Amino acid sequence: MAAVLGLASAKEWSTWHRKEPRKPGVPPRPDRTYKGGGWQGWGHWLGTGNSSHPGKHFLPFAEAQAAAAALGLASAKEWRAWCSEGARPAAVPSCPERTYKGGGWQGWGHWLGTGNSSHPGKPAPKHFLPFAEAQAAAAALGLASAKEWRAWCSEGARPVAMPPFPQVTYKGGGWQGWGHWLNTKQTR
Repeated sequence: MAAVLGLASAKEWSTWHRKEPRKPGVPPRPDRTYKGGGWQGWGHWLGTGNSSHPGKHFLPFAEAQAAAAALGLASAKEWRAWCSEGARPAAVPSCPERTYKGGGWQGWGHWLGTGNSSHPGKPAPKHFLPFAEAQAAAAALGLASAKEWRAWCSEGARPVAMPPFPQVTYKGGGWQGWGHWLNTKQTR
């Protein structure tokens, strides 16, 4: 229910809850009521995906931006719609303009790789290898799982031509799962 109200913060929730007639079964402080029992933060409760600790668990800007650019989205509106579909990896923020403000953010054109940037002259977004080449390179690494892939990516050894989120980059273009990507035959 909370996600459909269009509220963006704990403060807005508190204001709404005080103004509206008491709803049966809807706690005024869900963060306390559900603590230890499913509470995942205000961003989860309100459906915004925002974190009270921006940047704490997100990828470095360059990696997150590369993943965003690989999606082929054309605008902030398309980005928000994509985020609301539930396909966004947890390590990529839903509100990059806040998370990376002062730390790489150069506008939606740069984030999405459309070139519609308020910073002309910046290099074009990186392009990834074709699926077959990238998959062969990934399989040659000898990694056994998606968890090992993420760890390898976070070590900083990943070439810029290899996508950090191959499941997003190659969705509909060769992606058949982690077992295929890493040549392990696993399904997760």
